[in-house]
Amino acid sequence: VLLASGPTEVTYELPLPREGRLVTEVGLDPEAWALSDGMTFEVRARTPQEPAATTLTRLELDPGARPEDRRFVPVEIDLSSHAGVVELTLATGAGPSGDPTCDWGGWVEPRLLIDGEPFLELIRDGAIRIYRNHRALPRARLVHRVREVPPGDLNAAAATLAAPGFD
Repeated sequence: VLLASGPTEVTYELPLPREGRLVTEVGLDPEAWALSDGMTFEVRARTPQEPAATTLTRLELDPGARPEDRRFVPVEIDLSSHAGVVELTLATGAGPSGDPTCDWGGWVEPRLLIDGEPFLELIRDGAIRIYRNHRALPRARLVHRVREVPPGDLNAAAATLAAPGFD
């Protein structure tokens, strides 16, 4: 589950060799239902041929006001018009008031399904078998603050990590 307190965005650059679909579920944590005024969930796509991102879907969920939103909602998006390299952005936003204070929602198991591609690929066969899951998106981590160092400067990166007070 990719949990977020909006507004947040996670972008994946993915090769899409042929027709495929993005499959996930979105919803708010049950503890936020009574406190939040809802959240928006949006998926955007961009390709090298389309410099401007296209909104593929946008959902507004408000479980406090609408009991039917008190569940995780399935989302399936056809990506067949985006073959090649596609940049997919999963974005969350605040509800109608714009106040994200009690918003805590998430994307459940976002995965890319490529038509005709096997789900699992055996990559090690021995005492322990290891499979590659072709349907999983790359891992992502959300942070609220970053510290930059010059690209490729491992000494600067090591010094930053070792600095007192670095979390």
